[in-house]
Amino acid sequence: MTSFHKSEEYMALSRDYIRQAETEFAQGDLKQAGEKAWGAVVTAVKSISVLREWRHDHHTVTGNALREVADEFGCEEWKHWFHTAESMHSNFYENSWAESEIRDGITRVTRLVSEISE
Repeated sequence: MTSFHKSEEYMALSRDYIRQAETEFAQGDLKQAGEKAWGAVVTAVKSISVLREWRHDHHTVTGNALREVADEFGCEEWKHWFHTAESMHSNFYENSWAESEIRDGITRVTRLVSEISE
């Protein structure tokens, strides 16, 4: 499989995770909604990493890749949105976020994935 095809596969998975996050949210499962949103961000960053031949097999390198791309494109918001998604991942274990916070997080993640894929 070429890097381009693998990248496209990751982006498709990312979009699927966003749909799953929306479904989980609508069903009231805030923990799973946040976790799926996190997965959407990680797979979108993996999509970029594959094309650039960067490592993408660890949480830390995924964050570093996002920060580097955000700096390159001057998208400081991406870093904040990544942090939101990362916090939603932590919420999976803590379950302390309010419904409105999860809704806002999903909105930010959706925008981040959309902008990354352009």
